[in-house]
Parts: sequence; C-alpha cells; structure tokens
Amino acid sequence: MKVLLYVLAALVIVATAMPIVRGGEWWIRIFDFPRLQVTLLGLLVLGGLIWLWPGLETTGRVLTALLVLALGLQVYRIFPYTVLAPREVLEAGPSGERLRLMEANVLMTNRDAEALRERIREADPDLLLLVETDAWWQEALRPLEDAYPYRLARPQDNTYGMLLFSRLPLENAEVRFLIEDDVPSMWAEV
Repeated sequence: MKVLLYVLAALVIVATAMPIVRGGEWWIRIFDFPRLQVTLLGLLVLGGLIWLWPGLETTGRVLTALLVLALGLQVYRIFPYTVLAPREVLEAGPSGERLRLMEANVLMTNRDAEALRERIREADPDLLLLVETDAWWQEALRPLEDAYPYRLARPQDNTYGMLLFSRLPLENAEVRFLIEDDVPSMWAEV
C-alpha cells in the first residue's frame, strides 16, 4: 500500500511539474489539461499518506511535502476558473448586446468549403477562428472577406494554420510563435 502511494505521489508531482518545462512537445503540454483530475488523485494520495504518517520513513515524508506543494500549485492554476475567483469580464448590460464567436477545426485534408461556409452563415459569428487551414482554405474562404473586413491569416501546410475573421476592428493584431517556429499563435485586441 505504501509503495503504491509513493508511486502515485511521484506521478502527481511529475504531472504537476511537467507544464513548468518550457517545451512544446505534446507529452509535456498534455499535462496542462487534466489539472482537476491530477488534483483529485493527489488529494486521495495525500489522504492515504496522512493516514500512514506515523509509519512513514524520510522518503515518504519528503514525498508528502512535495505532494502538498504540487497540490498547492494545481489549486493556484485551477482557482481562476472557479466561481470563487473574481470575475474578469462584466455582465452584458440590459441592451442585450452579445458577441458571437465561432471556432472550427476545418481538418486540413477536408475540401468541403461550401459546407463550412453554410455553417458560418447559420452561426453568423462576429469573430471567426478557423484552424488547420492551408492556402487552399484561405482561397476557398475568400468570399467571407466582404462580411469580415478585419482579418489575420497564417495558413500553413502542417495543420497548424489559422485564419481569423472579424466584423469588429482588430487592434495590435499579430501572429506570434510562442512554442515553436512553425506553430503560430494569434494576438489581437477587439
């Protein structure tokens, strides 16, 4: 039982530490997502270690301390997304104004642009982000430019291409490469 708790504690600690590493590999970035699950597992393991505390040797006590630190970091990263955190965006006023957003992964090998254009017409978004876009998709979606005068485009042939269409002015719009030279990110103020 003790060995199993040690192994699970080490897994929680590693899963918490991996996203701190500044690498773009999927096996590092994947640990950014299951924070709640890692935290819940960590709490269960911590409960078991506390229950066994009187019989723990130095290794177990060090692992417990590291586990508490890992859980603290996980809670710190999760907290902004809970109802306990202060709101960062004001409620929409009684005017009923809304911002309509749409994001779609077009699947770069898919060539059914008309079906996508139809979905866009149905959703009628103010901001439209399309991912996995290449030069073919950019050309196929050129008819959208009349309805979306503000755009930011980075089509690519490696499934990381992006097209951003907006009815609202985009300020300070730019394509950045935060992780790797061929994986774009977009930044803009609306």
